[in-house]
Amino acid sequence: MKGQTVTVRLDKNLAALLEEVSAEDGQEPSSLLRTSAGTFLAMSTHARKLIRDMEQNGTEREREFLADCASQAILSAIITIVEDRNIPRLREEDRRNRKNTELVTEEEIAAEAVRLCHM
Repeated sequence: MKGQTVTVRLDKNLAALLEEVSAEDGQEPSSLLRTSAGTFLAMSTHARKLIRDMEQNGTEREREFLADCASQAILSAIITIVEDRNIPRLREEDRRNRKNTELVTEEEIAAEAVRLCHM
């Protein structure tokens, strides 16, 4: 499927935030919006409806709380994904090299998996 260009109208505050995040993350605004749109559109219909409702009717404090909760849920999910990707490999490496006594417990293996994600 061919890509499509869309126009997005942002209020002054949201446009300023987009520029700030773009500079902070070293990403083009269009890349940030593409990622945001992809994540939002992949959510359930109910979640999208509630987010839109909060955006229109929620207070600033409520929107910040929602963003904080979503951030925590995303980070938790990513940690699980990283562990799922790396733990089997780490176990196999440990089996091949029994001299490696650093990764003994499940917690140590999980911590090493998360560390490797940040390399």
